[in-house]
Amino acid sequence: KITGCDSNGPGTITQPWCSVRERFWDLRKTLQPGDLVYLRGGPYNERFAFYNTFSGTAASPIVFKTYPGEQVIFDGSIPRGSGIQIWGGNSHLSFVGPMEFKNYEKCLDTGTDTGPRKLGLTFDNLAWHHCNEGVIFRNVDGVTVRNSSTHHMTADKAALGFRGGSTNVLVENVTSYSNDDGRGVDGDADGFWSDESVGTVTLRNIIAHDNSEDGIDFKATNVTIENAQTYNNTSVGFKMWRGQFAVTNLLSYGNGEDGVRCANNKNADGSFQYT
Repeated sequence: KITGCDSNGPGTITQPWCSVRERFWDLRKTLQPGDLVYLRGGPYNERFAFYNTFSGTAASPIVFKTYPGEQVIFDGSIPRGSGIQIWGGNSHLSFVGPMEFKNYEKCLDTGTDTGPRKLGLTFDNLAWHHCNEGVIFRNVDGVTVRNSSTHHMTADKAALGFRGGSTNVLVENVTSYSNDDGRGVDGDADGFWSDESVGTVTLRNIIAHDNSEDGIDFKATNVTIENAQTYNNTSVGFKMWRGQFAVTNLLSYGNGEDGVRCANNKNADGSFQYT
């Protein structure tokens, strides 16, 4: 809770509410597309939860932004659960940091691979770390992650990943490192990954290093990679499985097995272009 907060106040800059969770159910009844919600400096020992009645529009997302000059920290050491929880059809939400989410069971929980589709989720200047499951997007059309990092996650597929038919993905200026599920090359603690249901992905200016399996492990279709570095990962630097890959300026070195592996040494069913 921040100094000078007021649980029963109007939620203004001079009389802010004491926590996100405390008044969030009231807040969601009044917020409209295009509204901006400032988060004052933390820490917050709680979840940031959205259910199926909370959306902006493509032209006017609802924005949650760290108040200028402050640092928002969500710490799940006590409640565990999920840091950011976006379920149902919640759509067109934007989170602008600096924000930090740590010590949760799941740093980001976007529900299941099926059900109502989430649309237009944007994350800018967030740090997710020391969770069990990291940042996994399920069944989302329109994902943007910029100027962010994921590190020290501990589960399979732990760091930054996409599944459940997610599409129209942009990851830009993001670093993923030191993710370790404790199983080495027999595990799945990749820096960046996707399953085969994912399509239309751009990874730009990304770095993956010191992960206990692969740096980048993608099974998606229609993938563009521009300016990527992957190094000191226990297994493969960059693993491509299928689909169409266009890769420009990839630097891969110091990885335990291969720098680049196409379809895990199996027959690929797509096309690959390198420049």
